[in-house]
Amino acid sequence: MKYFTKIKKTDSILIVIFWIGLSLLFVLSFIGKFYDKNSFSNDTNCGINNLESRIATVLSDHQYFIAVVGDGVPSEAIVKDRPYNTQYAQGYDLYQGIQHAIKLPEFDAIKKQVGILYIDDGGNPSCAKKISKILASHPELLGVIGHSTTSSTKEAIPNYEASNIPFIIPAATNPTLLATHPKNCFRLPSNDKIQSLVISDLILKKLSCRYVFIIWDATPEALQYSEYLKTNIQNYVNFNQDSLSMIIEGSYPISLNPLNYTYLFRRIVSSNTDVIVFCGYGSLAREFLLGLDDEYSHYKNKIRPKVIL
Repeated sequence: MKYFTKIKKTDSILIVIFWIGLSLLFVLSFIGKFYDKNSFSNDTNCGINNLESRIATVLSDHQYFIAVVGDGVPSEAIVKDRPYNTQYAQGYDLYQGIQHAIKLPEFDAIKKQVGILYIDDGGNPSCAKKISKILASHPELLGVIGHSTTSSTKEAIPNYEASNIPFIIPAATNPTLLATHPKNCFRLPSNDKIQSLVISDLILKKLSCRYVFIIWDATPEALQYSEYLKTNIQNYVNFNQDSLSMIIEGSYPISLNPLNYTYLFRRIVSSNTDVIVFCGYGSLAREFLLGLDDEYSHYKNKIRPKVIL
């Protein structure tokens, strides 16, 4: 009798443990699903902790909305984790373009129904992925214009594609970006391969030049396309040029922190350079051209070169 009593007590303990374990699994599963659904909305690092409320604000006055996303796009929330600090200019350019477009009479017909939401992704691929997932979950989203970098665009594409959201790519130029040819994506600029051929053709056939300098942006964020561009241009020009009519003086990598290229500026001036090809982001191009302008200011008799950006 005592034996069976022990067995029954043991069974009871096991049953209690089983039900406690099952309950814990249920609770953990619920928490996991809840966290997965709401973890993005609590992300202050990517500046999207209030994204859902910002979407709701736009939809309070409009039936649908368009999202404009990119590094440097003026936004109510700023991304704290910004891997690149020299790309913000292109996001602001994107914003200015949209601001100009919505003032045109063609846009008047849909202003009352369609709102515009501006989002900064910081050029951070992880943040772009989270932002795109939130946006893609809203059936009121008519389309997305962005993102401004290749790496962030690459992370965002799958989420937009899964929801069949029209996605206009205004800046990213990596040739492999649309290798899978998603039907919902429309790239506006030519990719880097086409651009390198067009630039080379311009140098060889349209510009009367003898001395050419290729300057390329060697900052980490630009390397994924600047190195490709300069190599393609060099190879194409060297292969097709008449060696007696034109000389590529060389290709020079430059970067910020600090931008001190006095020796390069002086060589460009002393070489009577006809054309400079700059492969890189606008923020660095601005600094480079300011320095070059200062160098030329000391030689009033020198003819300044044409610059291809």
